[in-house]
Amino acid sequence: MMRILPVTLVVCTFTAVGFAQNVRKPGAEHARMGYFAGDWKVEGESEGLKYTLQDTCEWFEGGFHLVCRSEGGGAFGKMKGQAVFAFDRISKSYTLFTMNNLGNGFVATGSVSDKVWTWNAELAGPQGPIKARLTMTEESPNAYRIVLHGQIGQEWAVLEESRATKVVR
Repeated sequence: MMRILPVTLVVCTFTAVGFAQNVRKPGAEHARMGYFAGDWKVEGESEGLKYTLQDTCEWFEGGFHLVCRSEGGGAFGKMKGQAVFAFDRISKSYTLFTMNNLGNGFVATGSVSDKVWTWNAELAGPQGPIKARLTMTEESPNAYRIVLHGQIGQEWAVLEESRATKVVR
């Protein structure tokens, strides 16, 4: 019995891996995230403070996730961040995970319609969580605009705006 268990585990593991490799391949939804692949210069403003970032977005092994790393800064000091774009096959929606060295981060669910990506999340506000909506509008193959809105009371206010331009090498 003791010899059968390890053999069974090995067989099941390789069978599951083989099955996953044959069935799970990136689809059109994953390819759509490829718009953001590459190097970008981001210039923006948040709460009156200007910043500049360099983003590098690359496919994670397997082609299911796009990983972006950013570095730069501005009036608030040096900043490093990371974001991961993904597509959730179960909910049929996109997910965006972000974090930075300033302690900010969120998980958003989103969709894309034509050239507008819309993400919904909750942010930590001074009086508790606030609803947030992030839109990323593709202006051209080499530029997109980012606007972050937060719901304060019944009103939606612009919290941050930026523009990204592709760095052509």
